[in-house]
Amino acid sequence: MNRKVLLPLALTVAMIVVMRLQGAPLITPFSNDGIVDLEFAWNENRFKGLMMLWNDQIVRTNLYLDFLFIAAYTWLLGTWCRQQTRRYTRRLPQLFAMAALLAGAFDVLENTCLLLRIGGWEQPLLLKAAALAAGTKFLLILGVLVFILFSLVFRRRTPVLPSI
Repeated sequence: MNRKVLLPLALTVAMIVVMRLQGAPLITPFSNDGIVDLEFAWNENRFKGLMMLWNDQIVRTNLYLDFLFIAAYTWLLGTWCRQQTRRYTRRLPQLFAMAALLAGAFDVLENTCLLLRIGGWEQPLLLKAAALAAGTKFLLILGVLVFILFSLVFRRRTPVLPSI
């Protein structure tokens, strides 16, 4: 593994652990996926049902921690994509690195919408925007991960010539 990937990987893993521990109270029989259930709460009934179960401060803290996680995972995914420039034309890894950055931007939009809604702004479109942003973010991340995995599995190896 390249050294350039180690720090963003360590930060991403650390943020996953921190958010998992901090967000543990958000996982209930009514919300098996914790904060992800809130990300996809398309309507007021689902939103209010979740918020009645949860402590507002725990939700807010989890969303604020997510901003650090966004920085870590976009850095990690972008770095991994740019590491592939030796194997492809420069455009393809840059395109996927930009997709990782765009995923982070959609995640910021999603968190902002949720924080506004939790803060009392009762605009029904906020929940829909958050859910659409979350779906788009997950699709972009999936695409980037497929590119990275494909690149790692199907590496172009320099053939080793047998010595005579």
